[in-house]
Amino acid sequence: MFYGAFVLSKKGPLAKVWLAAHWDKKLTKAQVFETNVESTVDSIISPQVKMALRTSGHLLLGVVRIYSRKQKYLLHDLGEACAKIKMAFRYVIHNNYQYFVGTNSSDKMAVPPCRYSIPYCYY
Repeated sequence: MFYGAFVLSKKGPLAKVWLAAHWDKKLTKAQVFETNVESTVDSIISPQVKMALRTSGHLLLGVVRIYSRKQKYLLHDLGEACAKIKMAFRYVIHNNYQYFVGTNSSDKMAVPPCRYSIPYCYY
C-alpha cells in the first residue's frame, strides 16, 4: 500500500476520516463537526501524493460515516426544536373554550369558540 504516512498520522489532514472509517465509536461530536466534508472529498479525489485505491476507498467510507453522523445530529436537534415550538404554542379545550397555554402560567388566554373553524387535517 502506498500512501504518505503524514496524511494518515494522528495530526494529519485525513486522520479524523481514517478514524471514522475504522473506529467509528471513538469519534467525538466535536470532531465530527470540525470535519469539512467537501474539502475532505476533494483532497481524497485529487491527492497530493499517490494513494492506493483501497486506501481511498477506506477514506471515502470514513467521509460517509462522518456525513451520516452529521445528519443524525441535525435530525435530533430539529426534533427537539419542533417539540419545543409545539409546547410553546399549544391549546387546551375546556368547557367549549380554547385556552392558549404558553410557556409561562401568565400566558394563559381564553379564545372564544369560532363557528367557522377549519378542522386540522393530517397530510
